[in-house]
Amino acid sequence: MSEEEIVSYLQDQKITSARRIKRRTGPTTFENTPTVVLTVNSTYTPEFINFGYLRVRTRPYYPSPMQCFKCWAFGHTKVKCRQETATYGNCSENHEIPAEGPKCQQLLFCRKCRSSEHSLASRPCPEYRKENTIQKIKIERDIDYRAARLIFEAGNCQQRSYADVTRKVNGPTSNTEDSDRRNNDLLKTISEKDLIIANITTSIESQLIEAAKNAALVDRMD
Repeated sequence: MSEEEIVSYLQDQKITSARRIKRRTGPTTFENTPTVVLTVNSTYTPEFINFGYLRVRTRPYYPSPMQCFKCWAFGHTKVKCRQETATYGNCSENHEIPAEGPKCQQLLFCRKCRSSEHSLASRPCPEYRKENTIQKIKIERDIDYRAARLIFEAGNCQQRSYADVTRKVNGPTSNTEDSDRRNNDLLKTISEKDLIIANITTSIESQLIEAAKNAALVDRMD
């Protein structure tokens, strides 16, 4: 069945679109697989889809991280890339990528995680796995990418110090300690403000409770 026929058959179950997953069989040829990605016009995901005599169990679809194959950054595609010179995925260098002939002979290097064990296109790359986890958080909690990234970083800040983060970004320089100190001062300021807000909230709640008690006492006197 075509994707249009699938949507037509399942529209009474609030299915608005269907995209069949295809398998590559050659350089330019593909074949259909039994897996279909469905979009549901509903506030919840149905556990099953009834298709003829079949009752098919559904599962969430986690899209792969959006990655540019020109600069290899996440969050955009090659069409919208602003980098002028393409980055070769094998060595992370900016040089012309030949369509034919010998490929890059330089050693493997991934500049995203500073590893010489794999290329920029490697899925076991820690940066790729991070983006993959953010995508799963986005889908499971039905939130946008920015919120999912904040949740991921909040969960990882307990495992890594700010010094680790700044060392990864800036390298092992003397500025790392300064950055770490500034970040710790910022955290301290935020904690102090949170304590002030908590005290104000407690005071307001106490006043409201006292006002309610006084109002009840007046009612009894009346």
